[in-house]
Amino acid sequence: MPSVVEIQERLAQIPCPICKKSNFVMHPRSDQSYAEALYTAQCADCHYTFQVSTLTKPIHQTDPDVAQWLGSLGCPSCQKQGAEMNFRCVPSVRDCYYFVTCQSCRHPFYEKSPMEAFE
Repeated sequence: MPSVVEIQERLAQIPCPICKKSNFVMHPRSDQSYAEALYTAQCADCHYTFQVSTLTKPIHQTDPDVAQWLGSLGCPSCQKQGAEMNFRCVPSVRDCYYFVTCQSCRHPFYEKSPMEAFE
């Protein structure tokens, strides 16, 4: 499970849906759901908040469709398929980002979810 600092650093790769800047602050308190630890991220510029979640159970047990989709992702660094989820965030109603790590070369990257995997 990534640390709050690691999540904050990686969130800098996506824009805020309101102000389009990429400066987020993570709140260290988390809530636990069935399969995820839930955090709140806040844009340091416009104060917009959204949910960030990390897995507490293997994704193939809780969401096999997403697990299959992650297994088919191509790494932008080594071009091999297969990624493991680090965390995901839902900055707006129509956006869901999966922050992942390549299983082959350990390169971290993110992928915007296709809506059918998110809905």
